[in-house]
Amino acid sequence: MSAIKYNYDLIAYHDSWISLDPIIGCRYNCTYCFLRVPGWTKKTPQRLFSPQYSVNKLLNHRYFVRDKTVISLGNRTDLFLEDSINYTIKLLEELYKNNLRNTICISTKSYIPMKFINELKAFKNLNLIIFLSLSGLPRNIEPGINHNHIKENLINLSNEGINVIHYWRPLIPLNSSESQLNDILDIVSKYSKCSVIV
Repeated sequence: MSAIKYNYDLIAYHDSWISLDPIIGCRYNCTYCFLRVPGWTKKTPQRLFSPQYSVNKLLNHRYFVRDKTVISLGNRTDLFLEDSINYTIKLLEELYKNNLRNTICISTKSYIPMKFINELKAFKNLNLIIFLSLSGLPRNIEPGINHNHIKENLINLSNEGINVIHYWRPLIPLNSSESQLNDILDIVSKYSKCSVIV
């Protein structure tokens, strides 16, 4: 399959990590999302490259250093959407088979069923971190996002020993009063390793 019509690279080098993006498009339509600009929100995610092809390209990328470069997966979608969650497991399996020790990050606002959390646990050698985006923003800003599901993810992932980082995405005047910050921190501080702001 070709990604030419989308005018983007499968692999992009960012300040914090190398981004691997074999899927584009997101069913959500958060008003602040950068995917709105190219029209990739409110879309069925499209798998442009197989997990095997994607990982092979990553391993041979000129800026990739085995066991050192941080890898971020799926920045042009939500990899835990129902459309993509099986693909996500296969992508992680490819990384696992290559015996990588690199830190691997996935950001999500989707519900992760226990079935898949148990599958994530099977990849014992992967240094996996799940960034859970919980910002306390209203539905008109984050339509379709179920905050209760994200809170369940926090508890379930933490209880199963999977690294979780709370991700303020974004922190804006609508959700940054002292009481709002404390409400979110009261929840996430029990289960996440830390809280980061973007």
